[in-house]
Amino acid sequence: MGQSVTRKPDFENLLKVLRRQVPDRPTLFEFFLNGPFYEKLTGKFLGVEGKDWLWGAFNPVVTEAFEAAGYDYVSVMGSQMKFDAKHSFEDVIIPVEQAYEKWGGRIAILGGIDMDFMCRSTPEQIRQRCEAILKRTAASGGYALGTGNSVPEYVPYCNYIAMIDCVRKKDPA
Repeated sequence: MGQSVTRKPDFENLLKVLRRQVPDRPTLFEFFLNGPFYEKLTGKFLGVEGKDWLWGAFNPVVTEAFEAAGYDYVSVMGSQMKFDAKHSFEDVIIPVEQAYEKWGGRIAILGGIDMDFMCRSTPEQIRQRCEAILKRTAASGGYALGTGNSVPEYVPYCNYIAMIDCVRKKDPA
């Protein structure tokens, strides 16, 4: 059922990414997951009808799922934090790897693993791409791995796990 990790959330790690610094460990970034993924990560039912769970960390299952996946934060709507960053890249417009080379020295780059790639690729292809971007950005920082916005229900769960495992397995002891 639920996936668990030993790392504890560390918001300072995400702040380092947003400040274009080198984080202490690879970092994940998404605004939202989806109901079935929250439930699979925790093994618990969300307990709400409709999409009320979508609006932040008020549902403890949402918080627990982000923690179980290995994120260093939980999305909170209406944040007053201001950082120079860009998220939600598409391979047909500008792949995240090119965006990082073009803007990575000036702004934080968040996510960028294209949704079409997440849906059509194998878990091994996803692992290879995620490991490559993490290796490419490790020395300079300013990058958090993810799709960059939200992970909808149509993304195969095994592909999502392949992406987040690239971060969870690289966490320093």
